Amino acid sequence: MNNLGTTYRKIRKSRGITQAQVCKDLLSRTTLSKFENEKLTPSVTLFIALLARIDCGFEEFFYIAQGYRLNEKQQILHQFFSLFSNQDLKALLALKEQCLLFQRTSVSKTIDLLLYVIDSLTALSTNAEKEIPCLPKVLLTVPWDALQAYSDWTLDDIKLINCLLYLFPVEIAHAIARQLIQQLKKYEALENTMSLQCAIHLNVALLYLQEQQHQEAKGAADQALLLAKKSKRYDYYSLATARKSFAIKDTDLFAQARQMASLFEDKWTCELIEKEGRQFLS
Repeated sequence: MNNLGTTYRKIRKSRGITQAQVCKDLLSRTTLSKFENEKLTPSVTLFIALLARIDCGFEEFFYIAQGYRLNEKQQILHQFFSLFSNQDLKALLALKEQCLLFQRTSVSKTIDLLLYVIDSLTALSTNAEKEIPCLPKVLLTVPWDALQAYSDWTLDDIKLINCLLYLFPVEIAHAIARQLIQQLKKYEALENTMSLQCAIHLNVALLYLQEQQHQEAKGAADQALLLAKKSKRYDYYSLATARKSFAIKDTDLFAQARQMASLFEDKWTCELIEKEGRQFLS
């Protein structure tokens, strides 16, 4: 990317910040001019300081520099999280091709993990019973040992691992969920992680329901309800209400969950609640 200086100048001027204000106690105006005219590349330390002078974060700056577009890796992840809920097989396979093309010219552990997720979802989509018949094989496929060796997981890693929770036996999945939530605590000062925590508890509740461990499912659903309420996620709240109703076999509570989802005309959540109702309340 060779437009860093040009982008910097554009943001600085749009905010009415002078070169003198940027340079104060930091660098000379000659050096700043060279940077803004693409004749000098500052060190990372200086670049971070320069961004602070125009009140612009790293990610936002590069988003602007790319013409208000996501970079290739961000686009791939955005596409995946947009289609994950419906698990469209054709779209998953097309996205896998994008991942493989990306990895030919780049290196990303996150995209490696996404490929494992897509392969697992593809196996599930092509199975008529919607079950993974050989869990040990799946456990060997997913690079869980490598992930456990990381001292830190990125937010994208956490989101992707959450997508894999239902492929593990419930005891292992619960242990993984605890690690995910523990890792999320590191990001609480950066952004609101309650929605993601809620999604993790929702997945755990579903796992317990599938294993007919109703008391444990209720506990996970209650945690999800609390987080959904705090984060004002009506879709998660209605889904958590439904899963609690399955755990305690309460048809009135299930009716409330259906009503909440239909009130906001959330087709996907409505269909999911109806599907799970047939499975767990029949």
